[in-house]
Amino acid sequence: MEKVKEFADASDELARNKQLFDWLSDDRKRADLYEELRAKNCPGLRFKSLLRSKRGIEWSMEDVYLLSKQDHVEAALRHYSVEPYSKLPSGGRFMLGLDDVEAHKQQRAAAARAIRFTSQEIATCAKAAFERASIRALMTSDFDLSDLAEQAALNFIKLLFGLRDEAHGVLQLVMSGTYRVLSFQIIGRHFVSASEAKLASRDSPEVKRLRDELDGEILKASNATGKEPFRNGAPQQTVVKKLFAQPGGLDVEMLQIVVTGLIAGTIGNVRAAVPIVLYDFFTEKDDKDSPLIDAARRAARDGGGELERLIMAALLRNPPAAFLARTSRQLPQGVATPTFRDEKGTDRPIPDNAHVLLAMGADPKQSLVFGGTEGEFMHQCVGEHLAWPLICEIVRQVLLLPGLSQQIDPDSGLPVTLEKTWGVMSKPYKLCYQRGRRLNQQPLYVVLPIKEPVQDNARKLELLTRLGAHIVEQSLAESGIVHFAWFMFVEHEIDHQKRACLALSTVYDGDFDAYVEHFASKVPLFDEQFKYLDVDQPLPISEHPKEFVENIRRYNRAPLADYFFSAYPTVSVAELKNLKKAAP
Repeated sequence: MEKVKEFADASDELARNKQLFDWLSDDRKRADLYEELRAKNCPGLRFKSLLRSKRGIEWSMEDVYLLSKQDHVEAALRHYSVEPYSKLPSGGRFMLGLDDVEAHKQQRAAAARAIRFTSQEIATCAKAAFERASIRALMTSDFDLSDLAEQAALNFIKLLFGLRDEAHGVLQLVMSGTYRVLSFQIIGRHFVSASEAKLASRDSPEVKRLRDELDGEILKASNATGKEPFRNGAPQQTVVKKLFAQPGGLDVEMLQIVVTGLIAGTIGNVRAAVPIVLYDFFTEKDDKDSPLIDAARRAARDGGGELERLIMAALLRNPPAAFLARTSRQLPQGVATPTFRDEKGTDRPIPDNAHVLLAMGADPKQSLVFGGTEGEFMHQCVGEHLAWPLICEIVRQVLLLPGLSQQIDPDSGLPVTLEKTWGVMSKPYKLCYQRGRRLNQQPLYVVLPIKEPVQDNARKLELLTRLGAHIVEQSLAESGIVHFAWFMFVEHEIDHQKRACLALSTVYDGDFDAYVEHFASKVPLFDEQFKYLDVDQPLPISEHPKEFVENIRRYNRAPLADYFFSAYPTVSVAELKNLKKAAP
């Protein structure tokens, strides 16, 4: 059934609300809806919000108007009120929620001067930010692209704005909460209740503490002496220093609000855009019906402007800010009033003081990806030139990962899809790559509980290690993949109980399963060790290698935060031996 007709034929307003929410929350369904609206020359739809009406008790929900025609969206961007944003924690004092032209102009001018950098400065900062984020995010072969984008954006902000590395935690918490509140105010509140949205109260002591802490970090950045430790990628003059150094105009509190708003916009755009772009590359095809990901990989390798063109095309299809909120008001003389199509198929003007939801991707046009062209739209994203280079750098670096692929859903057997909360906030989006071609070495830290009586069995294990060290040594040397290895006694929590354990630590090359199976068949000493370990392992191990691999996997403990350092992460044992042989 056609979506517009299905919407009109719904049994009641609540059914329409749920139906529209389902379509707007799913990128594919939303694209189908927009395509139909364009085909039918439909300007938009009216639906009932879950917001309770303030105009009387005869109807319990407010009207909302979804605008989809390009000229109507542009008229709303130019002339409608940004009153919905005045309900945000900044209280409408940040330029995002200001209708006052002079107050907005003052903030925007100050912000524009503070974020003015050369393209080389921005590129250097973006590269350093990605390198910082990738240390942890790309430690394993599967990774969350949404998290990688967010971490890169957080590091970018710290470097460019001059915030301390110690501010990372509070910055992430405040920005995550701000982005969620912003998304709820734009679209979520019309479809889910505040309790369902699980928003932290702006008046809660914890939220206030975090915001005060971030304000304190901004003040520290403004008072930086220049004697702080050098950080690769940071500009000589940071955003905060430049903003606070400007004479007159904005007081300290307002400057903190401006900084926080700029940070939120940059991080929000980057975190939203990067998963959108990569998912688009994996799922769309080019004019020759070839997978777009192939063209994107070539563009990432070749350099030049082709990759930027592909990224912008992906964002035209699905903007990072999929919706914007406005309140309608009387338009200047000569400007046509935006309309909507009612359930009877009649196009009618949108009344004044109504909730309006702008469908930013309904009629793709480059100038609206970041809220319009600068100078043409009052509330165009002032931080666009910060977010855009970082988006391009992250996408380029991810495309260059060896063997990059989508993760497969084990239930459906199909590639995972990009899912979003309220159609805007990207949920974890898992991708895979061939880690061994980028980071060849891997750590192993296996803790195996010792049987009772612990002291007696620990002595036997130590004696076995002393007497059998040569057996282990020979096997390790023959493997050709182990860099380091040692045993230790440790206390470790297993199944919520502290236990005395035997710990095996190694650093090795390549695949986990192949590595462990090698020792299952080559080291008979393990058969003796497992007699004194409280582990369900059938013996001899050589006849039960799969069970041995699963036990090692179960008792393996990943490094804290998946962080592991090697001075030569891509160099194998074999390569080191060859270098030694070649040495004079």
